[in-house]
Amino acid sequence: MDPSPLILLRVVKIKFWMIAHTPGEVKNMFATKTLEHDEKILEQGIEQGIEQGIEETAIKMLKENAELSFVSRITGISEERLLELKGKIEK
Repeated sequence: MDPSPLILLRVVKIKFWMIAHTPGEVKNMFATKTLEHDEKILEQGIEQGIEQGIEETAIKMLKENAELSFVSRITGISEERLLELKGKIEK
């Protein structure tokens, strides 16, 4: 499978950029981009963990027969999503 023209263009641009800069500048740029990427991944992981914790709390509340409107108000989860979670509990 041949790489797309856009990918090839991007590779060429990166190579020209690398030629025009010192090895130290190239190293710093890649280190900065790697750090930014790692921070983004960490933030996404934290957000997913928080969402999972909220859903687990909602499930516990539903198991205790709390009203959907109450669970929705407390957790911020829509009643439609709570019904989906409740359906999974009952299976």
